[in-house]
Amino acid sequence: ESPSPVISGKVRRKMGALVAGAALGVPSTDAGTFEFLMDDKGHFYFMEVNTRVQVEHPVTEFVTGLDIVKEQIRIAAGERLSVRQSDVTFTGHSLECRVNAEDPETFVPSPGVIHAFSIPGGPGVRVDTAAHSECTITPYYDSMIAKVIVHGRDRAESIARMKRVLGMTVIEGIKTSIPLHLKILNDPDFVAGRMSTHFMERFMPPAGYSDHRDHHRNFIEAVRTRKPVIENAAFGLRAAGPAGSAATSRRTCSGPHRCAGPGAHPRARAPGSRAAARTPAAA
Repeated sequence: ESPSPVISGKVRRKMGALVAGAALGVPSTDAGTFEFLMDDKGHFYFMEVNTRVQVEHPVTEFVTGLDIVKEQIRIAAGERLSVRQSDVTFTGHSLECRVNAEDPETFVPSPGVIHAFSIPGGPGVRVDTAAHSECTITPYYDSMIAKVIVHGRDRAESIARMKRVLGMTVIEGIKTSIPLHLKILNDPDFVAGRMSTHFMERFMPPAGYSDHRDHHRNFIEAVRTRKPVIENAAFGLRAAGPAGSAATSRRTCSGPHRCAGPGAHPRARAPGSRAAARTPAAA
């Protein structure tokens, strides 16, 4: 979300000055993101720099009115930015929810065919997606199938708007993370802006829970190493052929995330294998 509910204007200006100074010392002309963590005493710590447009860039675009992708294209073409730092101001509040093809309770990937897909629009609502009815979501890529971004006059209006949009969304044929987002949006600590890196632990499966992720990782590893793999009905996978032959799957990919089967993607990874959430303290 933007702006962060835990950062004051004073801290934001201090952080911004440090980022601007650091960016001047980097021999790169591009869009990028500096990430920080903040402790419970208000001290912030540098974490990393991503020299690319972030998945979360729409929240910045909503509150600043800037088109970050357009500015990136401008500088790539040798032109100057269309704005100065002094032109950048914040208006209102913005939230983004990633809609993932995952079980909202266990986070098990949920590939399959989407039979119905409808996300409402309206004032202050933006939806970035390539998904549609009767498209197939495969298990070979990141599980995100849509980004829902809202903008409101303040944080309370932004939360209410996101709850309305997600509550009216219809996606049938696969499981999605929308019920989890609605739980978070209704959580008293989230509403009050009381969050930490431990916040998501209250939504995690109970200790000792096992799912099909290990089987899926084993399948991906078999594709890479050409080792036999046992059948996994959860993903429609079948055993590999004789030793030395690559494992295969039903090649029904269409719509978004199109592929030619796992053998064509040696860098494929299991969905849900990266961190589930970014720190809410990020500016």
